[in-house]
Amino acid sequence: PYIAVSPDRIILEGNDKGVLEVKCPASKRNMTPAEACKFSDFCCHIVNGNVELKKTHPFYFQVQGQMAVLGVQWCDFAVWTDNGDLWDSLSVERVYFDQFFWDSEVLPGLHYFYRFCIVPELLTRRIKRLNFLYTTGKGYVPYLKYKEGFYLCEGNAEALKLCIRKLK
Repeated sequence: PYIAVSPDRIILEGNDKGVLEVKCPASKRNMTPAEACKFSDFCCHIVNGNVELKKTHPFYFQVQGQMAVLGVQWCDFAVWTDNGDLWDSLSVERVYFDQFFWDSEVLPGLHYFYRFCIVPELLTRRIKRLNFLYTTGKGYVPYLKYKEGFYLCEGNAEALKLCIRKLK
């Protein structure tokens, strides 16, 4: 009940429903989306001559979440770079819902963030009191590090001790 999404549009094709997500990266203005793919920080890359959203990019996680929450099977992911020519400025890729990716990567990460960031904030009101979320505090481990079996080291300078414990 704590996950919500806001796609740019909901699309109907006959009886089929999907979502639209549009990105307009200002840093890639005056390029084609294909030219923008030459930059490693761009959300897409070229695969078999087509502009495709990187499955490791946060936008991929975003559209997978939108599809999961809304119960749709596809998202038209559009990138517009405003290079002066409408058709050369636009790339649209249909991204399909990946149930395995959602179940194994996205949802566990959301549950982790909720449990270790949102719930503590609801209980302690840290942001209101200290102006920062628990993720910036001592001892917080990002989900991907946690999943890899990250070890948390806690030192005590006065006692010259180092406690190393594996997160479970």
